[in-house]
Amino acid sequence: MADDVPEKPRDFYSRRAKHIIRMERESRELSYEQLFERMREHGWTASEAQVLITKVNRGTFTFAFALQMLAAMGVKSIDIPDYYVHHPKATRPKKREPGPPTDT
Repeated sequence: MADDVPEKPRDFYSRRAKHIIRMERESRELSYEQLFERMREHGWTASEAQVLITKVNRGTFTFAFALQMLAAMGVKSIDIPDYYVHHPKATRPKKREPGPPTDT
């Protein structure tokens, strides 16, 4: 991606979702074929592992699908770093400074 072109929020979050799934899979030393078999045990009906590989590589899967993959891998919890959650161009709510009480 060129430095002068800002990353779209959807692309930003898709890359992070893909990375989280890959890191969890790799930390459990699961091949995509093994994950595919586990996904089938969790009700996924795709006919071949390549479908799973393509979905993960694109990073455009639903949150429900991500939860299904995490469950199939046996993930109980994940730690998501702050820099994974906040798109650099997104506006964050400003902290409200305490002020004097107002009479209403």
